Amino acid sequence: MIKTKSVRFDAPEESDGFRLLVMRFWPRGKGTDRQSISYKHSKIDMWWKALSPSAELVHAYHHGKMNWDTFAERYRQEMQQQGEWLDKALELEHAYGTVTLLCYEPEGEHCHRYVLKALLEERR
Repeated sequence: MIKTKSVRFDAPEESDGFRLLVMRFWPRGKGTDRQSISYKHSKIDMWWKALSPSAELVHAYHHGKMNWDTFAERYRQEMQQQGEWLDKALELEHAYGTVTLLCYEPEGEHCHRYVLKALLEERR
């Protein structure tokens, strides 16, 4: 199962399985020392920038240079080049049962993690 959550607003739960941060930039207010991201001690099991939108794409969207539909389509195109990383995410799902994709945006807002979840489900 693949789930999504906000690393900023949603508390971790046992049912989250493997918590995978898929942001280009480390979330504000979260420590970056190794202890804070280790599997046994924290809310983020691993950080994979490769599954996040490019910095240019994030900048263009957040500065109103493209709408959500254009952003989502371009992000999909970027992820088509990341097949190896998509496969690794599916391997995590197989190993842990559940992978929770984490990003900074609150649930219900436009966020690339929903596009990524759909891509992974299609790839299965």
